[in-house]
Amino acid sequence: MKKLALSLALTSMLSGCASFIDGKHQTMTLMTKNNTEESVTNCQLTNSKGLWISSAQDSLVVQRDYDDLLITCENDKQKGETTVTSSASYGFMALNAIIFDLCTISCIVDHHTGALYEYPTTVVIPMEYKTPETTTSSQEAISSSNES
Repeated sequence: MKKLALSLALTSMLSGCASFIDGKHQTMTLMTKNNTEESVTNCQLTNSKGLWISSAQDSLVVQRDYDDLLITCENDKQKGETTVTSSASYGFMALNAIIFDLCTISCIVDHHTGALYEYPTTVVIPMEYKTPETTTSSQEAISSSNES
């Protein structure tokens, strides 16, 4: 019985409170502002934990992280970009400090997995029309690569 209690205590310390309760992933919804195009707007999200691709006005699951989340969206005529900063979930830190292991091991685990942090659940990406130089230089780059 003592071995069972000890093993449960060690497991709770090593798993991390936020990792165990809320997980290291979260759902986000992407919205665009000033998006006047009817074509599909694709978005790319990146942080140090990975890369995710989604359509605007859609929800997706990303891995939480201490680092900022860079979001870029683009359609045929418009583009947009924003950076989202994560915030620490202080509720889990308090729970760790009071109930579990005084935040020694589990806070380290939660920080490493990203579970301690959270991005906003809805992000609005402002869209603007691409400049003619950008569109022309992109088309020229594609043409020159096709000629080679």
